[in-house]
Amino acid sequence: MSTTTILIGHGLENDLISLRLLHPRVIDTAALFPRPQPPAASNPSGTIWKNSLKVLCEKLLGKRIQVVNSTSLGHDSAEDARGAVELILFYLKQKEKGVLISY
Repeated sequence: MSTTTILIGHGLENDLISLRLLHPRVIDTAALFPRPQPPAASNPSGTIWKNSLKVLCEKLLGKRIQVVNSTSLGHDSAEDARGAVELILFYLKQKEKGVLISY
């Protein structure tokens, strides 16, 4: 990995902290598709929350990931990586069209 490598994923901050890694090129789908929360007693400042990768893929791409069934435990890192890349491509296409994504 070099400084020109682009790291892509969802909710990468915890992974980067665990690895004690600082990197100049990161695209995090959790940051691209935030979920604003209105002020409430439990959230007085109306902070931004994160959508799950599973929810984003289903709502924006129409794809179901992390499904638990007889052949899958529901979490597959390769499937998650593909989902993150597809979300970034979706984001870029929408941005190119001038569409603001509000979720």
